[in-house]
Amino acid sequence: MRIGVDANPLLTPRPGGIEIYLAELVTRMPRLGRGHEFHLYFNYCRSRNHATVMRFVQEGVRARICRIPPQILNPLHWRLGLPVDWLTGPVDVMFYASFVALPQNRGQKVVSIHDLIPLTHPEFCQPDHVRDFELRVPPSLNRADAVIVVSAYTGGLVQERFGLPADRVRCIPNGVHERFHPAEDVEGIQGVAARYGIQPPYLLFVGTMEPRKNLVRLVEAFGRTGSGPVREHTLVLAGKPVWGAEELHAAVARMGADVRIRMPGYVATDDLPALYAGATAFLFPSLVEGFGIPPLEAMACGCPVLTSATPALIEVVGDAAMTVDPHDTDAIAEGIRRLVEDRDLRDRLRTRGVRRAKEFSWDRTAAETLAVLEAV
Repeated sequence: MRIGVDANPLLTPRPGGIEIYLAELVTRMPRLGRGHEFHLYFNYCRSRNHATVMRFVQEGVRARICRIPPQILNPLHWRLGLPVDWLTGPVDVMFYASFVALPQNRGQKVVSIHDLIPLTHPEFCQPDHVRDFELRVPPSLNRADAVIVVSAYTGGLVQERFGLPADRVRCIPNGVHERFHPAEDVEGIQGVAARYGIQPPYLLFVGTMEPRKNLVRLVEAFGRTGSGPVREHTLVLAGKPVWGAEELHAAVARMGADVRIRMPGYVATDDLPALYAGATAFLFPSLVEGFGIPPLEAMACGCPVLTSATPALIEVVGDAAMTVDPHDTDAIAEGIRRLVEDRDLRDRLRTRGVRRAKEFSWDRTAAETLAVLEAV
């Protein structure tokens, strides 16, 4: 079977959740030994992208490279209906890992939906993103022969919003990479933290810097924890700024000199396990998620987690994390205090978290995704 993949998200220089998802799948699905041909479709003009593309070429995988500037190609797709299989060559099925299916003449179509945040919570998104989502995603779902969702919560929203029959929607959770596991190399852990200017003890957030991550409330909650053991910690907010970070920087500026906050920016994927392992706790009070990969990674590393009592995140962490109302700043502050001051609680969550994280595997995600591609 010839399987086409819209692989353009892999060209993102600093990958987030969707890019990680696609990278894991295109790496692992060809290794399952089913004898399929994978055709990864890329469109780029910059030669620097070639090295990234070649990372994903392996036995049974070919790169199909188009070199048409996006400002020319996009109107060809969306205004004139240029089918993607004219660029990829004929395929039996095309896999779109990031919401949108391109016009296509031949072959089946499978689309992954990670969340519906632009529709359910447009206040957390840039207006042009909401507009593009509303324009491209509903037709993509209607054209898709199968829709993959990463959580039952997202699947319910997809069925409710678009009236899709249950047999066209398949829930396949994300996984966690094998690099995330408990570590005892104290010197190595401290060395990674030092490279980012982080001194222990610290509390850690990892994710994109955008309003829905609720970082303003997290900063304010950290500032309300008083003068006890929490105040000995640095709050580390690690991740790439996306948009709307002005309010966050203003909240940080309002904190007194005795409130230590560090924002090291984007952290390389290979450095994340050490940062998780060295943290006293991982804090992720996001207002809305479609899944939530960072809490899962933290749990896999044996780091106690505080996160939001919202449907998708509860689905991920189960009883292996402390959950709080993300709209209640005092509740977040109290949760932080409890985690820092109660060693037994941290030990219980650490044990539960490692066990819970073992239930999520990228190998399983890849196998179940490939089964959907084969079935359509």
